[in-house]
Amino acid sequence: MTGSVDPKYDNETVFTAWKSASYATVQAELPDSTIIDLDFIIIAPSGEINFYVSDDLYQFETGPPNNVLGHEHTFEAYITPLTVSFYNV
Repeated sequence: MTGSVDPKYDNETVFTAWKSASYATVQAELPDSTIIDLDFIIIAPSGEINFYVSDDLYQFETGPPNNVLGHEHTFEAYITPLTVSFYNV
């Protein structure tokens, strides 16, 4: 198996895939003792999308000669493809 399942024994669990694209099979035992294989395709991030949020110009006045002028840009970044979760990336 590529990755890990935590917790291993429960009604629901989280499958954490390895760091690279691959295939993985998780074996599950159902309450009636039936064992099934669940196949996953691990997709690696393929890019990122940035969205402009704000642009702020501000000035801090700490007195001569230490005046500082600041400029701040804020962006939201999304890891692609957007059809999968890269929550922990």
